[in-house]
Amino acid sequence: YEKFQKNVNGSDLRARVPIADGSRGIEHLVSVVWEAFDKARTKLVWTVGETWDSFEQCMHGNYLEFWQNARDMYAVNQRTAANFNRARLNMTVLMKGPSQRDTMFYYLQNKLKKPDDIQPQDHLMRHMALMRASKKLQGTKNPPTVTEEKDWYISQYHQEWREKYDFKHDGGISDPNQTLITITEFMQKIWDRHSRKKHNAQRRRSKKRKHYGHRHSRSPSRSSSSGSSSSSSSSSDDNKHHKKNKKKQKQQVHYQNNRRSNNGKNDTKIKPLDDNEPCRVHANAGPNGQHPWGECRINPKNRSRNSNFQQEKNSNGNNQQGKSSTQGQGRSNVRPGNHSHFVDGVQDISPKANTPEQHYTEAVMTHSDRRAKAEEEWGNDRISPESRQYH
Repeated sequence: YEKFQKNVNGSDLRARVPIADGSRGIEHLVSVVWEAFDKARTKLVWTVGETWDSFEQCMHGNYLEFWQNARDMYAVNQRTAANFNRARLNMTVLMKGPSQRDTMFYYLQNKLKKPDDIQPQDHLMRHMALMRASKKLQGTKNPPTVTEEKDWYISQYHQEWREKYDFKHDGGISDPNQTLITITEFMQKIWDRHSRKKHNAQRRRSKKRKHYGHRHSRSPSRSSSSGSSSSSSSSSDDNKHHKKNKKKQKQQVHYQNNRRSNNGKNDTKIKPLDDNEPCRVHANAGPNGQHPWGECRINPKNRSRNSNFQQEKNSNGNNQQGKSSTQGQGRSNVRPGNHSHFVDGVQDISPKANTPEQHYTEAVMTHSDRRAKAEEEWGNDRISPESRQYH
């Protein structure tokens, strides 16, 4: 604001005028600055010279340059009160060109719309300020009639609101009893109804969030004022729910940290064995304590082992019998239900299996081979009849 002071008839009078610098546009210049300056000029009883000089003090930035160019069109002896108003109009012509009134009327009729967050009462004040400023500008178009202005004003609202207005008023805007104020009052009722619905919807959503436990902490005022058992129980429930969620979040964070740490480790993988390296599975199964991995029977790449093992598996499936154990010397006692495919872990029935090489040979023999060898060494009479029924 630019502040002015003058002593009039022994009294110190003060006035202030908004500064125009171009940041708020020509609308602010015409509808705000001009009107405030005219009130200050009347209040402080300025002379013609004081009027021209004081108006220059209110212009800043580019607007000061526009005003100086418009002022220089008139000589010092031509700077009268009537030419002052013409100089201000010439200033707007230098800023925006001629026919500024026509441009403003087109804006009010076709472009201006009421924002959603502005009340109808505030929008009416803006419409009247723009209309009042437009009439001060130069142009060829005449100001609108009363019916035309009502048509311009009501077209600035939503289509739904206009339809409701036409439904309630048969005469519409052509009714002489309908003015800008009555139209605004009707639109204000619609605005208030929409605001209440929006507020109620927000309250319902807030209650739903509280019901499902989204609010974990209570306000100090409610917690201090609540002394009943119901309020204390609800507060304890909220605290329990909050602690439960907090513990769950810590567990999730701990799990994620462990997962990231495990992923960051360089796990050493076991290097696969070559065919010539010792077998890791059967450390003491061979005659020399170990056998190569290429000759191991569980090596999937050992083709000879696969064919022999498949034959042994088929024969063992058809010739299953119980484990045989010897009691005394040269006595074989094979019982049903204790059958085994290999002789590992069973007492050797051959008295000559004393060397590691012979023990290894007996370990890989099938049950049929062991029986045939026993009959050859001991005779058929040494084999118990109970063991023959399982062959």
